[in-house]
Amino acid sequence: VAWVLGGIAVGIPAGAALLSRGEPVLLLTALGGLLVAVGAVFLVLPPGGAVAWPGWSRPLVGALSGVLTGLFGTGGPPLIVYYQMQGLDKSAFRGTLMTLFLAMTAIRVPSYVAVGLVTPARLWSGLAVLPAVLLGAWLGHRLHVRISDRLFRILVCVLLVLLGAMLLIR
Repeated sequence: VAWVLGGIAVGIPAGAALLSRGEPVLLLTALGGLLVAVGAVFLVLPPGGAVAWPGWSRPLVGALSGVLTGLFGTGGPPLIVYYQMQGLDKSAFRGTLMTLFLAMTAIRVPSYVAVGLVTPARLWSGLAVLPAVLLGAWLGHRLHVRISDRLFRILVCVLLVLLGAMLLIR
């Protein structure tokens, strides 16, 4: 996780700087297509088995995730692919991602402030959706403890496809 986080720490400010300079529609479209493809492939792959990623890939995955977080606020897909392919059980998968997402937020907020992306209107928007975020976190935890690893993996794949489709439609 530390090597992935190092890449994230470099990628988020870079993505935030890119975001402050233009509208990355092409990148969003590419990301949406990639998510749909990856989610669909994971849905048809047989369960089990794990990929032993080389050590040098960790900071690269982190940097890609960081740039996407800085650009779009959605750096989870590279991490989901990376850790899903390692064959982690659902608790380890979820715990690892939640740790990284917390760290990403701690890096993203000052990065956005530094490039002038944080405004009072955006702060109010964030506060407005906070109840929905807290409800979603609570529901996600309740579901996590009740579903099997297999169903969890299927849900992750379906959510990747849906997230990608939403990016493509948008």
